[in-house]
Amino acid sequence: MQKIKKQNQSNLIWLGTIVNTHGLKGEVRILSNSDDLNEAFKEGEEFFLQDQQKLIVESYRLHRNFVLVMFKDIDTIEKAQKLKNKEIYKVSNLNIKEEFYLKDLIGAKVINDDQKELGIIIDLLHQVAYDSIVVKLLIDDNIINIPLIDEFFIDFDAKKSVVYVKLSEEFINANINS
Repeated sequence: MQKIKKQNQSNLIWLGTIVNTHGLKGEVRILSNSDDLNEAFKEGEEFFLQDQQKLIVESYRLHRNFVLVMFKDIDTIEKAQKLKNKEIYKVSNLNIKEEFYLKDLIGAKVINDDQKELGIIIDLLHQVAYDSIVVKLLIDDNIINIPLIDEFFIDFDAKKSVVYVKLSEEFINANINS
């Protein structure tokens, strides 16, 4: 493990927590919040601990609800135990103007194309065909699911935490899940 120059904290995104060791050869068990574990933990990916220590993925595999990871230079259980309960971070390569993480939508206001505030995003639904946002409506506290497709989704302003959508009154009334 090597020390690195201090990363800009705003560039780092939390990826999970090393919750335990696995076996005797330095493998660690990670509980991750990543949407795409295969992409996040691929060989050669770099992670950072809270103290800015850099870790490089040698290999990974999925096991139950965890990701089992071997990091470069962590080859004994003793070295792995020093990582237990540490949070891991990854440098974000997002272009904030064009991309965002779905989890960033939770808590955002939802504003329709007529500039009326509809409600607040309380959850996400991951479906085979598309993802949806679950919105609690302001007027009556009903719940509505809005597909994240171009027909309905206009934009997300991360700085203001606002999602802009284009919904008809008929769509809203037909999709209420009270």
